[in-house]
Amino acid sequence: MWDIDSIIDLEVSDDVVKLLLMQMERLPAEVRYGLKVASCLGSSTKYAVFDILSKELNVNLRGFLIEAVAKGYMIDCAGRRIQFTHDKVRR
Repeated sequence: MWDIDSIIDLEVSDDVVKLLLMQMERLPAEVRYGLKVASCLGSSTKYAVFDILSKELNVNLRGFLIEAVAKGYMIDCAGRRIQFTHDKVRR
């Protein structure tokens, strides 16, 4: 059953970027951190780069980014590289 009054009362943004940012703010801090690191490296990066950075930063970037893939923010390309699903996610 639809609750029309509740649906009407919902605040819905026409701005897709604003909606995307609101969703990203709900991600775990480590996933947001992984996305920030990935955004510094371009729209597509090899997992090997994240493995090297993980050792330097003493974090599991690959694990964080696999969760970002599961949430739909990134795409796993045959287990060799990862890319953002949309350029607005990268910003």
